[in-house]
Amino acid sequence: MRLRALGTKGRIAVVRKRAAMTHHAAMKRRLASGSIDKAVTRLWSATQGDRSWRRLWPQAWNHEHRWGPLLDQLEPDIIQANDFAMLGVGARAKLRLQARGLKTSLIWDAREFLPGMSPWNPHPRWHLSQMALEREYAPVADFVVTVSEPLAELLVKEHDLAEMPAVVTNAPDVQSPPVECPTDVRTECGLDASVPLVAYSGAAAPQRGLEVLIDVLPSLPSVHLALVVRPPHIPEITPYVGSLIDRAKDLGVSDRVHVLPYVPSAQVVSFLSTATLGVFPGLPFLNHTISLITKFMEYSHARLPIVVSELKMMADTVRATGQGEVFEPENVESLRIALEQVIADPDRYRKAYEDRDLLESWTWGPQADVLDTVYARAAASISRNG
Repeated sequence: MRLRALGTKGRIAVVRKRAAMTHHAAMKRRLASGSIDKAVTRLWSATQGDRSWRRLWPQAWNHEHRWGPLLDQLEPDIIQANDFAMLGVGARAKLRLQARGLKTSLIWDAREFLPGMSPWNPHPRWHLSQMALEREYAPVADFVVTVSEPLAELLVKEHDLAEMPAVVTNAPDVQSPPVECPTDVRTECGLDASVPLVAYSGAAAPQRGLEVLIDVLPSLPSVHLALVVRPPHIPEITPYVGSLIDRAKDLGVSDRVHVLPYVPSAQVVSFLSTATLGVFPGLPFLNHTISLITKFMEYSHARLPIVVSELKMMADTVRATGQGEVFEPENVESLRIALEQVIADPDRYRKAYEDRDLLESWTWGPQADVLDTVYARAAASISRNG
């Protein structure tokens, strides 16, 4: 009996080891991280060039299957393709319509600089395939719009564009009078006006560098942090937000971290306006450095002082306007100093918002005028070619 028991334990150990090896091999296969998969990736990239995305990431066809037939049915005069994910769909629709003798103009709304972005998908083939897809179809676009002048310059260089893209910034649609939110961030946190409240609003992801906001709290014992990061239709927190909550518990500051849901876009400015300041601790990926992101402008319209990590365009703007302070990315001590400076005298930084022209330039109205001009040019080009 004893020998039989030992034999059973041995077989169990072997089976467990083989199961672990199988799981490891399956994960490598799924992530295309094995030597054969890497060789295949290099082969398709070398032999297919910009067409290689078809082999490297066939999931990209999902957008085509969903939206391509609809565009064929609608026969639009103008197609606006949102970012790289929809560029191929719009470009192929334009080419199909032209083959049928119809005139269509394609506007590519480029929101990211792909070579400089933090990939949205960790799979090693995703980033390569998206860049290849974008390179293949960028020449099909008749007009390009993007979110900042530095990004426009990068796109011209990357895709040899014939002209500089029009700049349509990520400005909020701030109405006059403003749309009031029935609640506000301070009320939702249960705090009175005397408590310093730092607000972060927007997507929660590792590239946003939110860990430093948790790590600084032990050195700022009176400060609370509001993370407005939860879409209302997704009640459960994401693993990343869960990791931030666990981090706060480990540091003994979880009672000062408040995870809140989004509010309707028109109410964001009103909702945030009762915070002491707004913060963006983004990591120095290229796309973070070349534009003013939406939350930057929302903080501004909420008349919040802004503390931002050293990301060129936002940091330069904060220094030029005097509306906030800049800190070194992921540096807890640098962030502490910046937060303390603003909390000590927030009205000093709010004076920047007395410049009405500044805030007006960061609203959707002027951006819509630019986009209207692009559409007028697109419509005129169809008329001339008709």
